[in-house]
Amino acid sequence: MYSYIHDEEARVVYRFPAMPRVTERNDTRGRLRGWKADMTITITRSDNWLEGNQWRYKTSDPVAQDFDQPYALEQVLSHFRMRYEPKGKVIDCAEYDRLHHQYDSEARVRKV
Repeated sequence: MYSYIHDEEARVVYRFPAMPRVTERNDTRGRLRGWKADMTITITRSDNWLEGNQWRYKTSDPVAQDFDQPYALEQVLSHFRMRYEPKGKVIDCAEYDRLHHQYDSEARVRKV
């Protein structure tokens, strides 16, 4: 299950897991030491272009953060999402697919 964001001004769409992956970090005795939250954000920009076999701007952004034990799981999720989820208008899957195809097509024909 994914979430989708559209930054209309920048002409960028983002896709990322609706819920980041959160894993427990335990000490050698199995006691909870903290949490690690991570996810990968897929980015499609209309102003991107290929330089050889590489896109000029990144097309994915893996993000991760470690949290110490005093934080509860709900606090970890809230902070991580607030910090890393892209800003913009929430869109549905069909709108994302349409915009992704449009922006990707524009980027593939762009010559700089």
